[in-house]
Amino acid sequence: MRLAFLRTAFAVSFFLLNAPIAGQESFPDLVSQAFGLDQDLVNGVQYSNKYRNTRGHPYFLEDKFQLGSVSVDGRMYDDVWLKYDLLSQHVEIEYEDYSGGKSRLITVAERMGAFNFGIYNFRKMNLQGEGELYYQAIRTGFFTCYIHWDKRLVPVHDGAGYTGQFSDPRPVCRLEQDGAISPFHDRRSFARLFGEELQKEIIRFLKSEHISFRKNGPEELLHALNGVENILNQAYQP
Repeated sequence: MRLAFLRTAFAVSFFLLNAPIAGQESFPDLVSQAFGLDQDLVNGVQYSNKYRNTRGHPYFLEDKFQLGSVSVDGRMYDDVWLKYDLLSQHVEIEYEDYSGGKSRLITVAERMGAFNFGIYNFRKMNLQGEGELYYQAIRTGFFTCYIHWDKRLVPVHDGAGYTGQFSDPRPVCRLEQDGAISPFHDRRSFARLFGEELQKEIIRFLKSEHISFRKNGPEELLHALNGVENILNQAYQP
C-alpha cells in the first residue's frame, strides 16, 4: 500500500477530530506541523525486507544509510539519508516520521531521475536500448564514463538455512566522447576508444594500477579514470 495514501488518510482522520482545538490554522499547515516533510519526497512504498535468509546485501557500497541528495520530478532535495538497492534498482530513504521515530520507504523509481552521495553521482538513463537503469556518472574534461553496477541473487543450498547469496557488484561500463557512447569491458577495449598514440600508455597505466573493468569497485575505477584524464591532459596541453 502506498505510504503517501496511508499518511494522508491518517492526517485527515486526526485533524478532523481535532479541528475545534486547532483554531484558525489551515489543513495544510496542520499536515506540515504533524509530518514536517515534503510530500513529494516522502512518497513511496513502505519498506519490507525481501531478502531474508540471504547472505550479503543488495546495496551499493555498504548496508547502511548515507547522507546525500536526490532529484524527484526534477526538484533536488539535500541532506537525505539513502541506500541504493542494486538488485531492484530502487533508492530507499530514511526519514523521521510524525512521532519522531525513524521510518524507511522505497521511493518511486519513475520519479527519481538522479541521486548522489559523497563522490558518487547517479543518473537514470536508457543507454543503447537497455531500458532505464541507474548509472554512476564520472565526468572528466575529455569524456564521461557511465557505470551500471550489477548485483545478482544466487540460489544456495548449504544446509545453514540460507536460500541465496548476493554476488559481488559487477561494473557494466560505457564511455561517452563527443556525443558518441561506446561500451567497453576490459583495459584493451577501453584504450581502443582513444587515439592510437595514447593506447599503449593508457594500458600501461591501467596495468600498473592493477585496474580491472570487470572486477574493481567504485573507488578503484574512479581513481583509474582520473589517472586517464591526467594522461590526456599531458598529451593535449598547449
